[in-house]
Amino acid sequence: MLILWASKKGQNMSETSQFNPEIERDKLKIEYEKIAVENRKLEVELKQSKWTALSVVVSLLAILGTVSYGLWNTYQQAKFAFQAEIAKGIIASQDPEEANAKAQFFIELFPDKLPQTFAKQVDPSRWSNALGWRGRLALFQTIAKGLTADQAITLWRQLFPEDKWATALSVPPPETNQIPKVEQKPQ
Repeated sequence: MLILWASKKGQNMSETSQFNPEIERDKLKIEYEKIAVENRKLEVELKQSKWTALSVVVSLLAILGTVSYGLWNTYQQAKFAFQAEIAKGIIASQDPEEANAKAQFFIELFPDKLPQTFAKQVDPSRWSNALGWRGRLALFQTIAKGLTADQAITLWRQLFPEDKWATALSVPPPETNQIPKVEQKPQ
């Protein structure tokens, strides 16, 4: 039985050992096509990995940009809020000269938080006259003792014609409301 098996095995080997070039060519062609498909798969995977890496980088840049803008915006808001609080303190001044002095004080107190031009942006001479608000009021109170309200407003209009608020009051103009003459005592 062993001999029969060996003879059959030899017969099978002899049949397969015959070289058929056409079949071998087809096999090679199929192998080349398999390799080409594998190469295309690798190219697609490489492109996908590049796009994935690019999308990760773009996402990280977007996050970095958003965080940076948020920090910068918060800094700017804090800076403007601080300057607004300083401005409120300056506006509460009695006259422009005091406001200018306060502005200079705050600039010296907070040199890194306020621009050096902070107080120079407003000219106090545009907002007051030589006496200043307090001086004008003190002068007026001294002169206007004993006058009626109409006479006091008329006097104010004559002394300080540049004050537009006094002309807006509903009091007759200075020509019709005469101020009593103050007699000077001889010395």
